[in-house]
Amino acid sequence: MKAWRLAAYNADPSAAIDSLTLEDVPVPSPAEGQLLIKVQYASLNPIDWKLFTGNYHANFPCQLPYTPGFDVAGTVTESSSPSFSPGDLVIADIGLQTSCKLPPPSPGGPAGALAQFAAVPADICVKLPAGTADLAKYAGLPLAG
Repeated sequence: MKAWRLAAYNADPSAAIDSLTLEDVPVPSPAEGQLLIKVQYASLNPIDWKLFTGNYHANFPCQLPYTPGFDVAGTVTESSSPSFSPGDLVIADIGLQTSCKLPPPSPGGPAGALAQFAAVPADICVKLPAGTADLAKYAGLPLAG
């Protein structure tokens, strides 16, 4: 799958953003209690670029290279949760507490809304009603909404 990756912190946020590279990485394997989501939309928040500077590393360390992005909207492709099934539309705030800790919760995840797939804990996902037509408008809700 393709994923935007940050290889190193940079005190200059603009330079850090410019350093993002689009890379081929393995599709994450969801752990017990996680969903694999085919990402259709992601939104960015100020915390996304603030993490790129390394200023938050003491409290919220990112394992580098890091796939950024917390707000995700997409379709469940795999589920170990009885509450979700493949084909469900979901949104989630993958979040600092879930993503930015060492050791990371799972290889390559769960942070990573800026990728084609994301492994996300089921208990932080919200299922959208069947027939939801415009998934894009829900992508910005999870963190800031």
